[in-house]
Amino acid sequence: MTTTIVSDLHLGTHGGFDLARSGEGAERLSEALSEGERVVVAGDLLELRELPLRAVLDRARPAIERIGR
Repeated sequence: MTTTIVSDLHLGTHGGFDLARSGEGAERLSEALSEGERVVVAGDLLELRELPLRAVLDRARPAIERIGR
């Protein structure tokens, strides 16, 4: 079983610094993840210092769903 490990995505930032959430960064992440059969998120999936949890989850949801697919 091939495993892809990612970390420090910090999804859900207010300033849009989470490059894996959209655009070229999201495309490159999706390509990398498609090569494995299992994904391990080693830490810092969400950025919880800037916004309330609900807002972070709303912003990060599409990226998390894409990672899950």
